[in-house]
Amino acid sequence: MGNITISEDVLAAFAAAAGTPDIKVESDRPEFSSLSLKGSRFAITRGEGDSAVRTQLRGTDGTPVQYLDVVLLGATENVNKSYYADAYQEGSEAGPTCMSLDGKVPHASVENPPASNCASCPFNQWGSAPGNSKGKACKDLLWVALIPTDQKLLDHYGIIRLKISVTGLKPFSRYCQEVRRKTNNQLDFNMVKTRLSFDPDSTWPLLTYKAIGVLAGDEMTKIVPYLTSPAFEWITQRQELNANSPAPQPVPARPEPEPEPLLIAPAPAPVEAPEPVSTKAAAYGLVDL
Repeated sequence: MGNITISEDVLAAFAAAAGTPDIKVESDRPEFSSLSLKGSRFAITRGEGDSAVRTQLRGTDGTPVQYLDVVLLGATENVNKSYYADAYQEGSEAGPTCMSLDGKVPHASVENPPASNCASCPFNQWGSAPGNSKGKACKDLLWVALIPTDQKLLDHYGIIRLKISVTGLKPFSRYCQEVRRKTNNQLDFNMVKTRLSFDPDSTWPLLTYKAIGVLAGDEMTKIVPYLTSPAFEWITQRQELNANSPAPQPVPARPEPEPEPLLIAPAPAPVEAPEPVSTKAAAYGLVDL
């Protein structure tokens, strides 16, 4: 650990920004992009509604990228819940029938919640999902704010929101704990560069996480403004919602439009030898995460 040269001032500023107290949001949703994992392919949507443009990330050879290097800035403290009573209709932008930001009670914006609390709600019970599924009709999910390490992608998309569904909650939590454990509780997951890729053994889009390097002091300094931005506060639900500010709406598990032509793409994944891992990552034992 002697090769880490991040100053105490930088670490203090970084930690303070990551733990910024709740703020009030006086306007509509701030601007941010969204990461899609449909079909085990990375795609980013920029904009909303009719102006939204979805771009599938491809390498210089035109094939879909196999990984995406990012910095995971933060996640919602609580697992959210989202329930839709009706089946999806093509073109519909209707919000969920019920939602919860703390996983305990329906959000105040829900007009007719099916229950007063999540524990007793019939749609939050195993086997309540439509059909012969053993799952729940009300879906658990987590929101993560991230930024790409590729400067062109960062300049174009800024902060990106990632939805982690119920099947991905354990792998994400396990990775965050591993970063802490393998650095003797010196670093959090937002202090390392993370490589996102897809589990080849999964039949659905399931992310895997690998720490590929520790953020240097100047890199941490550059990230601080993102940690204090309205977009970060919104995605991670740190803001104090008021009567004039709509609640962050969970993204439904619905069909997505076909991607628009490629705008920006990182380099394709290496085919043969793995990419060298930084000495700092190796020193902290992050190679095997």
